Amino acid sequence: MNIKSIRWKLLISMLSLISINLGILTYVLLHLPNPNVIPFVITIISLLIISFIVILLVSTSISKPIVELTDSVRLLASGNFSARIPMPRFGEQDEVSQLVTTFSQLGKKFKRSYKELEDKKLHLEDKVVAVSSEQSKILQDMTESFEYVKLVQLSLLPNMQMVNTYLPKHFFIWQPKEQVGGDMLYMDFFENGFIVALIECSGDSVPAACLSMIVMTSLKKITRDEGCHVPGEILHNLNIMVKTSLQQDSDDATSDEGLKAAICWINPSKKTLFFAGAELPLYYIYNDQLSIIAGEKQSLAYQKSKLDFQFTTHLVKIEQSISFYMSSNGLLDQIGGSERMPFGNKRFRNLLMQHHQCAFEEQSDKILKNFNKYKAKYDRTDNVTVMGFNLEYEKLSMRKKQKTARDFIILPKKEPNS
Repeated sequence: MNIKSIRWKLLISMLSLISINLGILTYVLLHLPNPNVIPFVITIISLLIISFIVILLVSTSISKPIVELTDSVRLLASGNFSARIPMPRFGEQDEVSQLVTTFSQLGKKFKRSYKELEDKKLHLEDKVVAVSSEQSKILQDMTESFEYVKLVQLSLLPNMQMVNTYLPKHFFIWQPKEQVGGDMLYMDFFENGFIVALIECSGDSVPAACLSMIVMTSLKKITRDEGCHVPGEILHNLNIMVKTSLQQDSDDATSDEGLKAAICWINPSKKTLFFAGAELPLYYIYNDQLSIIAGEKQSLAYQKSKLDFQFTTHLVKIEQSISFYMSSNGLLDQIGGSERMPFGNKRFRNLLMQHHQCAFEEQSDKILKNFNKYKAKYDRTDNVTVMGFNLEYEKLSMRKKQKTARDFIILPKKEPNS
């Protein structure tokens, strides 16, 4: 029931009362024998006036607080909590006054609740600003740490001036899933040969990159300080050194990280390449024939990795136009294609056979193009690291006469027996 309906009902009631009084007056005029009815008429008119005034006052007293109450409700409903709340008249106990009293109390509670919410909102906003500032600082610190790790890992990659001297025909693909990762390419050069290795560490991003740094440091210690250049022995020693460094050689070890590796020792003057692998193979193509030397089914440094495991060292006689390739599992395991299957070893072998006669830079482009085409809409699943090289041993012997900073270092001479 709205205010207009109340007013209309009061007006109808007032008109009904007037009609009743007029009816009484008419009846009296028609039936009284005494025609002098003026005093009676005056009395009736006075009653009508009084009735009108009374009804008007009653109507106003009822409708006014209801109108004010309705306006206040509308303002509060619209979110204006500063709206004036009608107050009950002192001493009145009728239903309208009780309604106004109840709403007045409710309105005050709304105002208090609204103020409390505003205070909490301001407090939360201050907290959000403080948290955002703290998160920004943490993000900045993480970014700086990330950039530092990236800088260190890049510094551990092969020196390209030395690579171009010893391997003029080569390509390196090093694409971490993120800016840093667990895959690394390793080369070190000695008086009687050089080492080429591909390392694939477990984990992702910064943790994997940190593990790769431990591995690279261990490799340098084994090949330089200990003078070990036999690939199988390098893997054996690397397994022991990294596993004990991570304290994964005990039953109460808290971590279980490790790596796969493919290592070559190359002696250009003797035209020999020695290879050993830990779950990573060596591919080589000669006279349009692809051959694969599989790595041992034994990874390095994990809790399950056997410390006494002996890795086999394989010999490959270097011939003119022979090409060698190594790859981490990141390329082979990439999901893609119409059937959402891994890129696979077979597809990689076919790719090598199709393009092995191209220049190495072009081979690299072909591999990446086919990889990205196969991956298509799918996300990268892992780091992608591939290397290929061709050994021109006659030119290598000539290049060894060019002095670099490394020529002034006393280098160990131990190498595999050919």
